[in-house]
Amino acid sequence: MSCLTQIYQYRKLQQLREAGAKLNISEALAMEVLGAGLESQASLPLSAPISGVLTTNTVDHRIRVIRIAQHGVVCTNAPGALPSGTMGLRLDDACENQSYLFRVKVSWVEHVSAEDECKVGFDFIGNPVMIRWSRGRSTAPQAVVRLESSLQAA
Repeated sequence: MSCLTQIYQYRKLQQLREAGAKLNISEALAMEVLGAGLESQASLPLSAPISGVLTTNTVDHRIRVIRIAQHGVVCTNAPGALPSGTMGLRLDDACENQSYLFRVKVSWVEHVSAEDECKVGFDFIGNPVMIRWSRGRSTAPQAVVRLESSLQAA
């Protein structure tokens, strides 16, 4: 099971708990095991690079994930000036042929060099959405914007 799949499952369970739902014993144990495993992996470098698309309303930016944990992610190649509200983040899992959509909020920004490159920490917000790839998979950023718009309208 990939790191992104573990985070997806952890976030789904956490959102159930925060909504006031009672977790059964297997769900509570799964959340505990996933949380402990993700916590131990958070300080380690990623075994495989994770690419993604950061969506700020109608503008999309290709980002590269350098650290990931159950509560957030650290990225490079993000723009230096980001809005203070929430954004969409699509992370692609090529090993499992799926993508995950997360709502994120900027927690910190660190300018690495004089150029526009910076590191950005994002906190995950709410429930993630999993998208399984098929033969018609679109890599166009506009597809992410349309999907997020339809999710927000629902």
